[in-house]
Amino acid sequence: MAILLACIYTGDVTAQPNGQDQPIDQDPNPESSSELPFSDISVSLSKLGENYLRTGSFVKAQKMAKVQPGTSQQQVITYLGMPYLKGQYPGGEAWEYHINLPITENDVIVCQYQVAFTDEKVSNLAWRRPQCESLYEKVPKLPTEVFVTSADILFDFSSANLSEQGKERINEVANALLNNYAQPQISITAHSDRIGTEDYNQILSELRAHAIAHHLVAAGVPAGQIQIEGRGKSEPLVQCPGNKITAELKDCLAPNRRAQVEVIELQPDRDEGTTYSSSAVSSSN
Repeated sequence: MAILLACIYTGDVTAQPNGQDQPIDQDPNPESSSELPFSDISVSLSKLGENYLRTGSFVKAQKMAKVQPGTSQQQVITYLGMPYLKGQYPGGEAWEYHINLPITENDVIVCQYQVAFTDEKVSNLAWRRPQCESLYEKVPKLPTEVFVTSADILFDFSSANLSEQGKERINEVANALLNNYAQPQISITAHSDRIGTEDYNQILSELRAHAIAHHLVAAGVPAGQIQIEGRGKSEPLVQCPGNKITAELKDCLAPNRRAQVEVIELQPDRDEGTTYSSSAVSSSN
């Protein structure tokens, strides 16, 4: 298999053998730049050898597609793995990845990919080379399917105990995971509404994510395939007036009380016609 290096060229940074940390070429006027410059490798042709070739990782397209503005750093690691290097830029942090993209059936090109963060959430995504972005856009993205239930099906208000109806719903999700996926990666993310303190809602969302994961494992889903995260009241879908806790306020805030189960198939040798789905279920708070 041939590997082309789209992202190696002569620059001002001394070359480092693969696997070692590299300094990042800094903008002489960093306040004028909103992005982290990509790392360069500079070496004379006579000294060029294997140790100076940029090597990339093979990342499933459906995993890369999950990294979007607002994605947390932990989720990025779940989807893409650890970055090649990390650096600071005005306003946040940026991680650099080296991704292998196919150019023919047997050849790949190594492309530099940047994930920038503000307050530990993705704020910008960029390929260094336009040809890499073009190649990525041509990589088939597998279809997804979303399943949504009503807001009050999983938990009673202010509870992290699954209701009987909620258990039935999670059993349905477990059956889909066990029957339709060979090697699923499952991410459970729970949210709350704004009623109560920030700490209370954060803990409640984490407990709910744990409850869903525990029930999936009890139904036969391997625990090693599951990642969980609670986001408290930090990502509301709707805004509702008033602070007095009334039935009307609870009803209005219902869309914010949700738990999402996202599934990515990691099995590399799946039939082309297989449908890969992202399943979502909602909860009450």
